[in-house]
Amino acid sequence: MGTNIVCPWGFLAETVMPTTNMPPAQPILKARTFASVVSIPIEDVHLSQLPTPVVRGDKTYVKISEDLYQEQLKLFQNNLLGRLLLKKGSTPMKTGALKSCLEDAWRPTAPWNLVPIGKGYFDIHFNTEDDMRRAWGGGTCTLATGLFRLSKWTPDFKPGDVLPQTHAQV
Repeated sequence: MGTNIVCPWGFLAETVMPTTNMPPAQPILKARTFASVVSIPIEDVHLSQLPTPVVRGDKTYVKISEDLYQEQLKLFQNNLLGRLLLKKGSTPMKTGALKSCLEDAWRPTAPWNLVPIGKGYFDIHFNTEDDMRRAWGGGTCTLATGLFRLSKWTPDFKPGDVLPQTHAQV
């Protein structure tokens, strides 16, 4: 008698095959990377194909290959980190209003994204290196409500970490 596994995510549950007179063939399942699993249709994923996660305390870790990690880091080569420093008593800016002010200052040629990551920090995704260099070369932006300081993007950045000063105030 088999054990029934209850799984709230359909793509993790094993597929139930209809019974026939012939014994079912045992499929050969090859371990997949996390990225390859999430890029295919949900119904094609078996629990045995996922990498085994490691739980340490309240965090779950999934091992990925160094090659995949380096490949994904290349996607962030045109990114910067920004920090919005508001003047005392000024009203906080919404992300859309901040993006509009920065767009006027930087005049990018391609679409770009401003992603809030907490504590006044923003991840800035540029589609072209020229746009990133233009923003970086402009240094700190003076806004009506405060300053927007730029720093080089670093992997594993956490809001609240102290970033080095990258532009001198003259």
